[in-house]
Amino acid sequence: MAGSQMTTGSAPATGGRLGGRDLINIGIYAALYCVAMTVVGIFGYIPIVMFLLSVLCPLICGIPFMMFMTRAKKPGMILIFNVLAGLFMWLTGMGFYTPLVSVATGIAAELVWRAGGYRSSVAAVLAYAVLSVFIVGNYLPFFLDPSYLSSTGQKIGQGYVEAIRPFLQGWLIPAEAVSCFVSGLVGGLIGRSVLRRHFQKAGIL
Repeated sequence: MAGSQMTTGSAPATGGRLGGRDLINIGIYAALYCVAMTVVGIFGYIPIVMFLLSVLCPLICGIPFMMFMTRAKKPGMILIFNVLAGLFMWLTGMGFYTPLVSVATGIAAELVWRAGGYRSSVAAVLAYAVLSVFIVGNYLPFFLDPSYLSSTGQKIGQGYVEAIRPFLQGWLIPAEAVSCFVSGLVGGLIGRSVLRRHFQKAGIL
């Protein structure tokens, strides 16, 4: 993954311990990422769209994440970023499985980014695809928490529950995981393209 290097003007130093500026960058870009997820997630109140969030979120959120990758030059930054995203999902009512999954996918994405030397655009795209799989955690409560479906009906309506019930089959989680990964690849490529064409020319990053 050493080839296809990502250059962004005044690049942050690679390696070393996390500093205050690194934590600020994590917070800023995680916030942008969560805002983008929230905008997409609003459409999840449409039953069929709820299962398409594993496609829509990675596609739309690829741009803010690839912006973040131009600053993620130290170990641990992606992991913290993804844990924050998972905690955000939990706080907004998606269940506590999502932050647990975000830890695992965050560590995996860290390893991919490390293999790319913290500067390979190919590794950045792959890391984003791996990280995006954490969205699967949003669907786990339907299978692991017997009361989750009924509580969803109380919050949104029984009609919503009846509309999504046929999709709650054993194949759903693997299918969503694959969708997250593939859509993450596409979203990462889109983000990388936008970054090269616009952010580099503007000298922002």
